[in-house]
Amino acid sequence: MTKLTPSERPARVALDLSDQQVVFVRVGDDHYAAELDGKSLPIRTEKHERRISEGGELFRYKPELSEGDTANIDTILLCLALGAVPKPLPRGVEFSAMDNWGHFRQNTFLKISITISESGLVEVNEDIQEQDDSYY
Repeated sequence: MTKLTPSERPARVALDLSDQQVVFVRVGDDHYAAELDGKSLPIRTEKHERRISEGGELFRYKPELSEGDTANIDTILLCLALGAVPKPLPRGVEFSAMDNWGHFRQNTFLKISITISESGLVEVNEDIQEQDDSYY
């Protein structure tokens, strides 16, 4: 998956989640804080990464969980750069995109949901599937 350089990361990213707009504000090289109506919200990120092939799943990495005021949103930015169209969810939005980065079945499939919980927590769930069948 492509990593962004600090100069490629925007200062602010506004996303419409149902009837609310969450703004991710850059607070460091690769970290963003979440705001809703100017109020800071905590962020919970859950990242699931898998290696896949034409035949199915090859390897699943242990999910990465993080909680706090900041998060790395490179996966969201990549998904948006690939032209992902938002799909409305209750209290949020889902993005899906595919990045073909090689010549022979080398793809990254991204599915990201961003929701706001009843308690005001911004929940980011990332499902990243990487396929590299160039060796087979």
